[in-house]
Amino acid sequence: MISNLRYWFLIALIFMVYVAGMFVTLFENDSAQFSVMAMRMVQENDFFSLFKGPEEYLDKPHMHYWLAALSYKIFGLHDWAYRIPGILATLLAAYSCYGLGNLLYGKHVGKLSALIFMTAQTIVLGAIDLRTDAVLTGFSILAIWQLTEYIEKGSLKGIIIGAFAAGIAFSTKGQISLLVIGLPILCHLLYKGKWKVFLSWKVLVA
Repeated sequence: MISNLRYWFLIALIFMVYVAGMFVTLFENDSAQFSVMAMRMVQENDFFSLFKGPEEYLDKPHMHYWLAALSYKIFGLHDWAYRIPGILATLLAAYSCYGLGNLLYGKHVGKLSALIFMTAQTIVLGAIDLRTDAVLTGFSILAIWQLTEYIEKGSLKGIIIGAFAAGIAFSTKGQISLLVIGLPILCHLLYKGKWKVFLSWKVLVA
């Protein structure tokens, strides 16, 4: 079992990697394109229209661009400001990994889950070459954790937070988010046989 001192030392080192990645020049194609689209929202003070060059952009919902535009409004038009919402979403995902692991298997598994998640190459790259996936991942894992907490404990807070997180994920990348969240939840229900959780007023609230 890893000691607390070693664990937090590793977390600190990983966090330094994420902070260093904030100041890397934005990558070509998606990262640069998405940051310009958010910048245009701020410069034109139009947060409803989304354009890629001269054409209206209809491929994805607005949430990722709204979050980037909000960061630009607060911190100014910088590469690192564009990355802040995605990095915060990645940290949220890591904490949600801890919460889910702790809920199902205990604190030690939760801590290792967060550590493994934060050191996965695709997650580190996703926080530097920032696209919609970082926000999608953060809120999808939060939704899975909180909905699982509802299944296990009947928690009203869990199903409300889970539904809210699923809504943010949906508003980031569309229907794929509901598939990402729904499949593990359905598998967990199948494994546990707790189908009666659907027969509750709390589901209507969600």
